[in-house]
Amino acid sequence: MEINQLPPLDSTNHQVINPKPAASQQAAFTDALNQAQSTDSTTIQWGDTLSALAVKYHTTVAQLATANHISNPDMIYAGNQLIVPGTANETVAPVNPDATATAAPTLTTASAPVTSMVPALDAAESSARDYIVTHESHGSYTVRNGKYIGKYQLDQSYLNGDFSPANQERVAQDYVSKRYGSWANAMAHWKTHQWY
Repeated sequence: MEINQLPPLDSTNHQVINPKPAASQQAAFTDALNQAQSTDSTTIQWGDTLSALAVKYHTTVAQLATANHISNPDMIYAGNQLIVPGTANETVAPVNPDATATAAPTLTTASAPVTSMVPALDAAESSARDYIVTHESHGSYTVRNGKYIGKYQLDQSYLNGDFSPANQERVAQDYVSKRYGSWANAMAHWKTHQWY
């Protein structure tokens, strides 16, 4: 009778432990470690959003979430340190220990079209827009509240079925300028009525 040697067991939940990581896992870990060592960090302030920080540091929400192991990009906490990965032109390969090197897709960043759609505003207008975004969605383009969609919580009928970040930016700017004339006026209305 031949006895096969089994890999060691984890004593806490009795799962088989892989005694030696695969070459693809080691390469992914090394890449992640090198990226982490070549990055900066910042302290999250009250009112910050991942989307606003992504624009500020020329990266994407996906890269920030991946680099900081954030499972819900709509929830960050003031006072926490945030690792800011390299430039937006880099690609990020997700680290998945169960995947092989050929199965791991790469995520190509595409923040340029969205940021180019955000109009340049003076400090007061930018601050007013940020105030509304923080109170409406915390900067998430994907959040929904009934018929209200995305970063600016626009009525879905205004978006005409196009919920892309670029269209949300375009429609929000158009909506605010036609209805209020400025983001500052929209913010004043929001402070009085809790909507704009």
